[in-house]
Amino acid sequence: MLISTAGVASTPTRDVVAAAFKPTMEGLRARGFAKSELTKLRLKRLSATSMMAAGVAVRSKTDGQELERAGVIYLLQKTYSGWQFATVVLHDADDALRPTVAKRRRVQGREADGRTMGHSSAACYSFFC
Repeated sequence: MLISTAGVASTPTRDVVAAAFKPTMEGLRARGFAKSELTKLRLKRLSATSMMAAGVAVRSKTDGQELERAGVIYLLQKTYSGWQFATVVLHDADDALRPTVAKRRRVQGREADGRTMGHSSAACYSFFC
């Protein structure tokens, strides 16, 4: 699945993925696009078979000048043949996910999810809190 400002596209096969990205890639090439580099990569294992990766794709021109930046989030699923993209979300690079320190909500000495809070868990430093 591909989610962007243009909408949502189901991408069940490689051919459909290529077709969904074709207009974007043609537009980039017309502007001198040469390559993308994924920066500010953050990974979060969600389970033994799912993972989230997020970062900023820095797109460069053939002369090395920066063309643009785009925020990306990938949801990956582990299959018998390895990790595969399940969902790709494109968004504004300024809204890229990054580690934050956030206070957890306390409810009478317990966290909102019912776990007892320890001394070090009043705040969490994490990709997602």
